[in-house]
Formats: sequence, C-alpha cells, structure tokens
Amino acid sequence: MSIYSIPPLVGAVFAALIGIYVLLKNRNSQMHISFALYCSSIFTWLFGYTLAYSTKNEAFAVALCRVACTGVVFTAPTFYHFTVSYLKKNSEIYLVVIAYAAMIAIAPFFITSNIFLGGTYYYYWGYYSKAGRYHPLYLIIFFIIFLRSFFLLYSMYSKRSAMSPIGSNQIKYIFLAYVISLMGAIDYLPKYGIEFYPFGFTFEIAFTIIVAYAIVKYHLMDIRLAITRAGIFVVIYALVLGLPFLVGSHTQTWVLPTAIAVVLATLGPIIYSYLQRKADSVLLAEQRRYQHILLQASKGMVREHKLERLMQLTVRIVKKTVKIDFSAIFLFDDEKRAYEMKAFRNSHKMPDAGVSLPETHPLIEYIHKHNDPSNYEELPKEIKESLSFFPGVSLIIPSLIENNLLGIMFLGEKLNKAHYTQDDINVFKIMSQQAALATANCKFIIESEKNQERIFNAEKLASIGGMAEGITHQMGNRLNHFSCAAGEQLNEMDFVLTKHEKILSENPDLKESINYIIKTAQSINDNVKRTHSMIRGILDFAKVDNKSNMFSHFQLSEVAGNTLTLLCVKHHLPEFPLVIDTTCSTIIYGVKVQITESLFNIFDNCYEAIDEKRHGLTIPEQKAFKPMIKLSASQKDGYTIIDIEDNGIGIKDENKHKIFAPFFTTKPSVKSGTGIGMYVVRRMIEEYHKGKIRLDSIYGTGTKIQITLPYKSISAAQDAQQQPPANATQ
Repeated sequence: MSIYSIPPLVGAVFAALIGIYVLLKNRNSQMHISFALYCSSIFTWLFGYTLAYSTKNEAFAVALCRVACTGVVFTAPTFYHFTVSYLKKNSEIYLVVIAYAAMIAIAPFFITSNIFLGGTYYYYWGYYSKAGRYHPLYLIIFFIIFLRSFFLLYSMYSKRSAMSPIGSNQIKYIFLAYVISLMGAIDYLPKYGIEFYPFGFTFEIAFTIIVAYAIVKYHLMDIRLAITRAGIFVVIYALVLGLPFLVGSHTQTWVLPTAIAVVLATLGPIIYSYLQRKADSVLLAEQRRYQHILLQASKGMVREHKLERLMQLTVRIVKKTVKIDFSAIFLFDDEKRAYEMKAFRNSHKMPDAGVSLPETHPLIEYIHKHNDPSNYEELPKEIKESLSFFPGVSLIIPSLIENNLLGIMFLGEKLNKAHYTQDDINVFKIMSQQAALATANCKFIIESEKNQERIFNAEKLASIGGMAEGITHQMGNRLNHFSCAAGEQLNEMDFVLTKHEKILSENPDLKESINYIIKTAQSINDNVKRTHSMIRGILDFAKVDNKSNMFSHFQLSEVAGNTLTLLCVKHHLPEFPLVIDTTCSTIIYGVKVQITESLFNIFDNCYEAIDEKRHGLTIPEQKAFKPMIKLSASQKDGYTIIDIEDNGIGIKDENKHKIFAPFFTTKPSVKSGTGIGMYVVRRMIEEYHKGKIRLDSIYGTGTKIQITLPYKSISAAQDAQQQPPANATQ
C-alpha cells in the first residue's frame, strides 16, 4: 500500500463509522438515514481512491477511479436530502427525488463511458481520474444541487435570532459544516491536470464530524469551541499529513517522509491536547466561574432546615449566577399527589397561579424512564405541548433519591442566548442530588415537628380521657343540680303563669320578668345538655380499648339507617333528608360502632349546614329549596369508597383546613356544636381504619366528603381472626 493511500483510507473508515453511529441513534429518522447515505457516498469515494493510489495496473486504476467518482456523484443528492430532512421542508421532497433521479441517470456514464471521465492521470501519489469532455456539464448539475442546499440553510441561518438557543446553535453547526464542505471542491482541480495532492476530502471528513455532532450531541458544546477545536485540529493535522507529502513530492523517496510522519504523528496529539486545554480555559472562563459557585452552593444546601427558604435560595442563586431568564422548583405534595410550584424567580414573566403537575403527567412519566436532565428541545412533541403553561423552558432537572422523584427544577434560557453545555448539566446533576438530600432532610424535620405536635395533642387527649372517668361523676352531679334547678324554675314559672293569669295581665312588667326567668332557665337547660354531650363525646372517644377488637363485615346501608332515628329525634324531624344510593348495599369492613358514629357526625353536620342555608333564603326560595344529603359507595382496587354530598351552606375557603382540627366549629352558638365531631371522625377513619377522608366544599353550594377504607375479603378477615389495627392501643 502506498503511503499516499493512507489518508483517504483513514477518511473512508472514519466516514463509515460516523454514518453507522448516527444511523443507529435513530433508524427511523429521515435526517439520520440521509446523513448515513451521505457518509456511504464519501466512503465509496475515498475507498475507491485508496485502492487506485496503491495499484500499478492502469486498467484496474481506471475502474477504481470510476467507482470513486460514482461515490462523489451521490454526495450532492444525499446532502440535499439531509438538508431537506433536517429543515423539515416537506415541500422540497419532490426536488430531492429529481436530484436523485438526475444522479442515478448520470452515474452509469461514469462507469461505462468516457463522457464524464476520460481515463486517468498518473501523479506522484498514484492514479487519479481525468475529466472527460462533458464533465463541466456534470459539475453544473452537481453544484446546482449543492447551491439549493446552501440557499435553504442560509434562509434558516438568517432567522436563527428568533430560534431557541439549541436550535440556533444547531443551525450554526450545520451551516459551518456546509461552508467547510464546499472547500472540498478543490479535489476537482487534479482532474483537469493540475498536480497537487487532493486533500479536499479532509474538509468532507470535517463536515461529517461537525454534522454528526450537531445531530447527536449538538447541545453539549458551544459553537465557539467547535470552531476553535476544529481549527486547531485542521492546522495540526495539516502539518502532520501535509509536510511528509510535501517532502516526499520533492525528494521522491519514502524514507525521510516516513520518519517525519512518525515524529509529527507522535507530537500531534500532544500539541493538540495542550492547545485545546488553553483554548477551553479562555473560552469557558465565565462558565467555569459560575459552575464553581453552584458547586459551592450545593455543598451548603444540607445545612438549611427550612424548606421554603431552601427553595427560594436555590432558585435565586441559580438565576443570578448562571444569568438565566427564570428558574422554578416544583416539589411533590403527598396530599395532592402532584408536583406543586414552591419557588419561582424570573426576569419578566410569571406562570399561571396554582401551576402543578399531577404524578400522571407525561413529563413525570418521561423523567421516571430517563432519570437525567432533559433538554426541552429533545422532549417528545406531546410533552412539549403539555408544558405550554411554562413558555421559555430550556432545561429540566429532576431531583431524585433512589428513583424517588422529590422535585423538578425548570431553567429558562440564558440571557446571552448561549446554550447549556455538558459541563453545565453535570454541575446541575450534582446540585440536584444535594438538593434532593436537603429537601428530604427538611421534610423529615417538618414531619418530626408534626409528629411531636401529634404526640403532644395525643397526650393532652389521653390526659382528658384519663380524667374523664374521674370527673364525669362529679361534673354530672353539678350538671344534674343545674338541670333540676332550671327544671324547678320552669315548673314554678309555669304554675305562676297558669294560677295568676289575671294578676299578670294587670301587671305587664311582672309578666315580662317571669318570661325572662323562663328564658334564662331554658338557656341553663340547653347549656347543660351541650356540656354533657361534649363530655360524653370525649369520654366515648377515650374508650377505644373494646372498639379495637370489633372489626367485622357489614352493609353500609345498615349502619346509615341506624343513624336516622337519632337524627330525627335530635332535630325534631318526621323524616331525615338522606338519600341512600343502592350501591350502599355494598359490604364494607371496619369497626361498626365507629363507622356508625362517624356517619352520625357527618350527617348531623350536613343537616345543620342545610338548615343554616335555608335560614338565609327568602320565603319563596325556602319553599322551592329541597334539602338533600346523598350517600353512595363503591369498591375499587381493594378499597371501599364512601361519598357523602349535601346541598347546604358549604364551608368558606379560610375554614377548610380547620375542619378536622379539635374544638373548631363553624356552627352558630345557638347550635349544638362542640368542635370535636369531625376531629374524632378523622382519627377513627385514618388512625384506626388506616383509611382516608377528604373534603371538598364550595361556599353557598354544598359540601362533598369522601371516605376511603381498606377492604379485607371475608376469607382474609377470618384468617386474621379480627386482629386489631397496629395502633389500636395507642
């Protein structure tokens, strides 16, 4: 093999490998396919000349040169095909077909006739193809196709200021590569008898490298770095390859050029590496400065124990240090089962209020599959559309601990329109890991504080429960005394009103005083009943020892029906307005007494909300108003779901979070609310039944309550022998 055939051989192998690599990245993409075809054309071209330079047989060299030129012929339509695919110019597809057809028609003449190729020249490097009489006609067609590609690329390149940083950077790569590839046309000069070594193929190899980089990893490197590194590479290896050929062409010997090539090939990578590091240190000085600041900030995250402050500090540091349009953090909310926006820092725009991403959002599913930072431009189309509420997003960084996605950071574009490099992404990955640890730490502290509060409240209630038995008798005696005294007063006043009606009619002031005494006695009686009810409620809840062993299967409609009589008596109703859906014949699993008590408290609250709403209506509206409390149930995925809905007054937004707090009530003072009913319901459902209770209410319209209870099949329950829940004795 001739030494002059080594460079095109290296180029041929390089083009083939790059083409295969890009094609394997996405076999279904027209852009990847067309680029692979272009690389195959270059491979045919260079490999054909590799063999032609090495042979001494002229006839064989002519055949090889014809094959090589056929490869050159198809570089034009394949490059045009790539350009149209990259720019998504579907209207140009028919021109691509015409370009392929034209070159397919020309190719046989390169192989079988002298119309375009007229034999070979023999130069110092070996045989090389000779232009035929009509070769200029072929060149016109060839360059028309290439210039059409240039026009399309330049049109897009001129609009890059309106594109995203990644799209702008990619078109810079492609356009730069195109300009470089045009310089490869110098290889046509030896075909016209001008003797100099055809090194134009190096520009085509440079083109393939840059375009492959733009297709596969265009967002990982700044265009300045690409140009600088490519320039250093061309200069260094022009010396490494060019100097030996120059010496060889003058000395016509193999010894000295080979020695020079060996020395330069040894020094070339060392010099290139050194110059590259120096260039990177200059061009990336600002980037490395803010990356250092971010790494230092990430180390200090774990020292912050306030979650809200941690989030605000993070978005502020990232935005200010990296100089980006905005930064935002979403954290997972266990209650809502969604990622809520907790911190946002921007330059000029805000997303819609209350932005959240449910855990079933396409982006969340995508992150769970990939677990790495994602560039917005690389996301599937449907995910981009789902993020339309957040315009300007450039980089999405997940924060995970062992595949548990705690939060997501959204970063906008850099203010200087530069893109995020791989070094940036690596720094943000480290930062996100530290942020995940710090977030988990903050949540642990918050949860610990809540647990301490629960323990404190539990101890207070336990103390009340412990005292209840002891003081109930004493308080009952006092209450009975007050009740008897008030009853005696009412009886006495009733006797006076009946016995001395004439005297009272003559003394209206006296009658008014007696009526006042009657009202006071009735008030004492009402308050005695309310106090007794509150004490009894606390005492009943404190006595959970026996209830914990009463898990069983029963019909929901049965326990709902048991509450109706008590509710009718309490509210003096001939019939309680409860609609029990047929689905309530469903068998549920739980403590019957506790479920009955829970339903009683909820129905009682529903009715009093209805009554309060009715009192606020006009007389015609009251006549048209129909009280309604609806009970329904269903079973799904091993759970029983109980829905209760009313058309009462509803709950104001500022009171919704207090509904389950102990001793909080929305009822007027004239009602019998003690403020512990819903608190008791929540503890029964969530702590003893391991279920969940949720409330949704619109003030003035009504309230919906949903209870979710774990369901155990009858056979499983029998096997468990009605074991109490884990915390039943707490």
